[in-house]
Amino acid sequence: MASSPAPFSVPRAAPATVRARWSAYVEETVSGARAAGEIAEDTDVPQLAFEIATLLEPANTPSVPHNEFSSYGKAAEGIHRRLRAAATDPALLPDR
Repeated sequence: MASSPAPFSVPRAAPATVRARWSAYVEETVSGARAAGEIAEDTDVPQLAFEIATLLEPANTPSVPHNEFSSYGKAAEGIHRRLRAAATDPALLPDR
């Protein structure tokens, strides 16, 4: 498939660029939450951002080609648990 001509041209770097921008956005969001005092000061921001992104990525895989959306609920539950563990006040997070 990689050697087949595509009906359109996508630069090879495009997916990597999008992934890097998404990872940076998640990390900036976590960093902002820590700066606002919503996440514990000792939270490893890059690690938490990685975990959040890692839970989201496989949720997309079945949804697009198969219209299977239950994986988003599973990802949301995992992210919610991780955020509760890092939160300075877990009660501020909505219940799942």
